[in-house]
Amino acid sequence: MTAAGADGYSCYGINGMDDGGILNCLDDEFLESLKKGNLWCRRVTEKRRGKRKKTAALLFPAAMAGIEPFQTAGNKVRRLDSLGWYRILCDLGLAVDVIDYREIETGGLSEYQVLVLPADDCYETDRKKEAEERLRLWVEAGGTLIHGPEDGYAKNAFGIVGSPHAKEPWIFDRPIIPQGLCFESMEGERILAAYLDSGKPCVSERSFGQGRVISFGVQAGAAYASQNIPHVPYEQKNGEMYPLALSGTKLF
Repeated sequence: MTAAGADGYSCYGINGMDDGGILNCLDDEFLESLKKGNLWCRRVTEKRRGKRKKTAALLFPAAMAGIEPFQTAGNKVRRLDSLGWYRILCDLGLAVDVIDYREIETGGLSEYQVLVLPADDCYETDRKKEAEERLRLWVEAGGTLIHGPEDGYAKNAFGIVGSPHAKEPWIFDRPIIPQGLCFESMEGERILAAYLDSGKPCVSERSFGQGRVISFGVQAGAAYASQNIPHVPYEQKNGEMYPLALSGTKLF
């Protein structure tokens, strides 16, 4: 927490009698460790100077989180897309912040080099026109935007629309088993990855001013965070391919 920039926090329920009141019943070793951690946090916070380095941002899917019930078909997978992209960025060694549209509207993107838009199928119900304009300006000034299929924010800001595609393995340096709910073919100036059978673009890149937009035709975050190990599609017979998280691909 301290390394991530927290200036302090409140710990609730140390001696309470409600749902938070169990810490005082825990082992002395745990409590001593907690005490040391709190003391360290206080001392380091007092000495810390400047801001933590910022590299990448992940946009919180606010419309989906606020509007779409968890029971809605496919909601769990769409939520996993956010978690998976967060893990991808962390595994790449990047400093990642989860941000909101308000930060984009007030110029906060200027602190980042990369912005990822995870799945948010409800964006059009709460469209942010000011944030769309800010996003265009940020990319044109040199930012890198990454988004997935059927993304309303990227569509409105850059006119990027994919074409529906069958659920099919895709390949960068090795074939990857398809996972997720949505598959699209993504045209672009530079094709980074293609679908295995059709050969159509799965991941592509476009230039906008000094920056670029990278479009994924698959829900890569959801695939990366999935706890299921899927079967190789039957039509691929004994083809050697891997789930995204186990593929070792260098695409990212």
